[in-house]
Amino acid sequence: MHFNFSRIFSRIRRVAVGRMGVLAMALCLSIAVAQPAEASRNNDDAKSLLIDSITSGYTTWNRAAWDGKVSCDMLPVSVSMKVAMERGKLTLISLRAPFLGEVARIEVDEQNLLIVNKFKKRYYRKSMADLGRMAPDFQSDLQAMLLGRIFILGDGQLERADAAKLDIFPMGADQGYMLVPGLPDDIESVVYGFLVSPQYMLSRMVVAYGRQQTTTELTATEEVASNGTAIEERAAEESSFEPLAQLQADFAYPEKGGARINLEGSYGSRTYTATVTADKVQWGAKMFDRIDVAGYQNVSFREVIKLK
Repeated sequence: MHFNFSRIFSRIRRVAVGRMGVLAMALCLSIAVAQPAEASRNNDDAKSLLIDSITSGYTTWNRAAWDGKVSCDMLPVSVSMKVAMERGKLTLISLRAPFLGEVARIEVDEQNLLIVNKFKKRYYRKSMADLGRMAPDFQSDLQAMLLGRIFILGDGQLERADAAKLDIFPMGADQGYMLVPGLPDDIESVVYGFLVSPQYMLSRMVVAYGRQQTTTELTATEEVASNGTAIEERAAEESSFEPLAQLQADFAYPEKGGARINLEGSYGSRTYTATVTADKVQWGAKMFDRIDVAGYQNVSFREVIKLK
């Protein structure tokens, strides 16, 4: 099935028709009910006012932590999750399984990304310098995601000053807005966007990684000149985006606080689902201890995430 990407992503780069799976379907189908990109919502002053409404609920923070649970179709049991962050400097994520204790750890500091499989005593390390070529400010983007906040890739959490960096598509009546950030020129393989509820809460995030293809089509127009008939040929470029991997996150907010995030991801022909239930964020919380990987085996990313 084909869905039209162009009305969403043409302002990012010349993306026309792409072959989409169910994960990006929600954003693509939203085009059918989205109004045209109105000047009232796509001039920077109006966008800044909308950003103010979205970010007014964002607590200013230096340290934050929350506890939660993760259930996943890849895991035989649910695991508990503990997140602690120091803004812009350190992110710690710990996963614990019943009767086994901590089974996995992710740490992101100013030098490295570290993923640890404690069950198999393996770890994977990637320097932030290398990671920065793909994600210029990975730490800030990650922390915004973990707090359920909209972010601009490479710039972190959405701010008022980011108005010129994204397009806003008003949805139908009482359906909120679609936000589509622009992309740095050197990032050719990612598209992403957000849906915001009428209450200005993040309701959906969709990210797709894939390949862009450009085709050139010659068109001929016939014009009659005073001395006869002339044929003019013009070349038109059309780009398409084919997702290779996709992630959709749907956010719900229980009355008691916290959040419930339903995740669906696909890579190739495989689809994965997971649900994260997060308790209320504890602002100003203490960080927990870093992990020591002495005696652990340094392996590839593929090896560290293997469960068997």
